[in-house]
Amino acid sequence: MSGVTEYLDSKRIDYKLKGKEAILTCPTCNKEKLSINIDTEVYQCWYCQAINPTSITAKGHISQLKELLGDVIPIMSIAPPKPKEESKQIDFTALVEGYHKSIWEQPRALKYLIKMRRFTEDIIREEKLGYAVKFKHEWISIPVYEKGVPVLIKFRQIPPENEKLDKYVREEGGKSALYNGDIIEQYDEIFVTEGEFDAMALKHHGFPNVVGMTVGASSLLSEWYDRLVLKNKIYLVLDPDLVGQNCAKNTWATRLGLGKCWNVTIPLNTNGGKEDVNSFFVNHTREDFNQLVLRAERFPVEGLVSLEDVFQEMYDKSKEGEREAFPTPWPTLNRFIGGGLQRGELVVIGAPAGVGKTTMAVQMLHYLAKNNNVPSFLMCLEMTKIQLATKVVQVAYELPFEEVDYSAALVYAEGLRNLSLYLGYSPGISMKTFIETCKVARDRFGCGVVCLDNLQFMIRSKEESDYGTATRDLKNLALKLNITVLLISQPRKMKTGEEFTYDDLKGSSAISQDADTVILVNRKRTRQNKVAGSFSGMADIIIDKSRFSSGGSFNMSFEGNMSRFREENQ
Repeated sequence: MSGVTEYLDSKRIDYKLKGKEAILTCPTCNKEKLSINIDTEVYQCWYCQAINPTSITAKGHISQLKELLGDVIPIMSIAPPKPKEESKQIDFTALVEGYHKSIWEQPRALKYLIKMRRFTEDIIREEKLGYAVKFKHEWISIPVYEKGVPVLIKFRQIPPENEKLDKYVREEGGKSALYNGDIIEQYDEIFVTEGEFDAMALKHHGFPNVVGMTVGASSLLSEWYDRLVLKNKIYLVLDPDLVGQNCAKNTWATRLGLGKCWNVTIPLNTNGGKEDVNSFFVNHTREDFNQLVLRAERFPVEGLVSLEDVFQEMYDKSKEGEREAFPTPWPTLNRFIGGGLQRGELVVIGAPAGVGKTTMAVQMLHYLAKNNNVPSFLMCLEMTKIQLATKVVQVAYELPFEEVDYSAALVYAEGLRNLSLYLGYSPGISMKTFIETCKVARDRFGCGVVCLDNLQFMIRSKEESDYGTATRDLKNLALKLNITVLLISQPRKMKTGEEFTYDDLKGSSAISQDADTVILVNRKRTRQNKVAGSFSGMADIIIDKSRFSSGGSFNMSFEGNMSRFREENQ
């Protein structure tokens, strides 16, 4: 059963299966003209396309359909992009022309492109490749266009390379557009390469439906995702080395959809060394590359594997340096939980009301997004949007509550513009909707950590089995998406000042069984006069369960007015 048919069945939506297409009634035009491909998860309504091509049901991805039907919650960045009318994109036309004019007077630059890259003078002219001197070194300039306007210029060192400099640099102010991205809407099948030169080589060997990444292969930008996810087939032509192949599967195919992505593997060269698309065409033809395309394979779906394969994967991860743990802001906590938050794990933060559970979660997610470049998603059910944004501002700008100025909101937003922290809001959200929304957060924005605040606001039942179903679903979500799920939970009603363990959390037997890590926060109540707050400023942090480490306890100070926890030595 595919994800498409499973979803339609769960919604009790009638459909007819014709080959790879599920045909159903369109919710916009009420005609049985909506077709969803069960492999690519792309839908289109033939009637809406004819009468209103801008309709949301004219064409899209199933995640958009789920949002239309109320099964996915809209996700927003903590600081959304500026409206188009406020954004002024730099036009690099003058610089591109200047660099291009200079290249014809530089024999070394031309030799590099013609002899080493095998680009003809016609290609150099058509692509407007150029020459520049930066940082006392010589570079090839590569313009990248969007809607016919150069919005990015990248520079590649001309050998011999200066090892103290990056191989590629960018003109300041450029936009991370896809190379040759203007062609995407013209084709249903797209080739994706790891760089501009690779895409250029493929384009000029008769494959015009190619785009090239302009950032690292481990990054799939949300604006790229939005366009590529609508394609019927995507050929990933990344470097054949370990890093390139892992990025092809774990970043691109996993997020865009294993059902639509095919892996085109460039063979090693005759010396057994690294090969890429550009170097492949030095000794091969278009027909040779066509043979690679014909041999392209889909990426394997996780399932039955041998122990030998698992050990090989462990070794590969050691060579590529892929992180399985995301460090938190607190070194002692990291040490007690095996280095940080682990992929595939359910991590529970438990504490009574008012002790600082949400504060700890917000501080974690902000740190992950800012310091570790890990996009994170927070679904908070017990605070308003403004209250939550206030906490983020306090953490980001180290401001006490009374100094957060609402009139400076646009200034705060500008400072947080590049922070990959995403928020979701919806009263009365179901677990099923939360899970569907988390998948969108992972696929569209690359979120590696998602947080639900909190379990008891979602599960109002007193039945232990309801909590068991919820925590099991969250653990499965972490495993299926290979992310960390952070769950905030409250204890049962307790006596004042009484310390608790995970056995006191509401739905405790389910939590203790399904959670990989349980972090408890205890702060003693204070009845002293002239003391601000109802709880002590000293928090006892207890790692009451940790599946792969020893656990332990330590103290942190809680600065309530600053919305932050701090270790003694921080």
